Amino acid sequence: MSLTLRSETFNTAPNGGSNSRTTVGIGEAVTFTAGRPAQWTIDRDPRRGTHHEYVEQFTRPGEYVVRAEAGGEWAELTVTVIAPTLRYEKVSEPSVPTGVAAWLTRNGRPIPAELPSSVGVAMELRLVLDPLTVSFLALEVRELDCQAEATSGVYARPGLAPRHDATPDWTPVGNNNALTFTDLAAGCWVPGRFGWPIPPSSYRWRIPAEYRLAGSGRPVRFTARTTQEVEFVPAPTPAGALPTSHGTFTVRKGGRVAVARV
Repeated sequence: MSLTLRSETFNTAPNGGSNSRTTVGIGEAVTFTAGRPAQWTIDRDPRRGTHHEYVEQFTRPGEYVVRAEAGGEWAELTVTVIAPTLRYEKVSEPSVPTGVAAWLTRNGRPIPAELPSSVGVAMELRLVLDPLTVSFLALEVRELDCQAEATSGVYARPGLAPRHDATPDWTPVGNNNALTFTDLAAGCWVPGRFGWPIPPSSYRWRIPAEYRLAGSGRPVRFTARTTQEVEFVPAPTPAGALPTSHGTFTVRKGGRVAVARV
């Protein structure tokens, strides 16, 4: 009888594809089953013992040849392992300051002392690991710190362009490849801190992020950084009227946009 070989992933992909798929995400574990007890190799690297089943967790991208041999017969499967990319989905646009304060409280974050006096714009984002044809349930993700760049207007003044201070904690990935906590992207200020008129002002972050196997894996950087931009455009001042702090705030992150008039 010819040796048979089949595979089954531990986790179902979010798109509902078959668990017998041979394209998997980093961190996925796969059970390989031979028709009878066999000796196993992964890319010609032998595994100990003779077993009917063999389980492998794939932790690096690439192609791997899984081979089972028994009684002079053999069977092979090629497994393709792919790395995740980040995608952002807008969930809501919390108001400033009330909605932002509620989001911070809900997520156990401190509320800045100046927030109750602030105006601006905010959006709540869901982070998703693509593609959905594989599972990244075994991973966790976090953003990293970075400095502001491309500053203009008010933000070009020393110390006024905020630094991106990332939360150091790792966020788990759920069954749908979405992170289990949402992200908040915001741009706001206390108008009274500046002399009027306030000029057009903007800054940009290019935020690095990384992933790892949950709990103990070596961190790996995502290839692309996520751009977040904050822009303020003052409202036109009618002839003879006094300048004000009114205008339009825009925040952009990961291809998503929110706009608020203040």
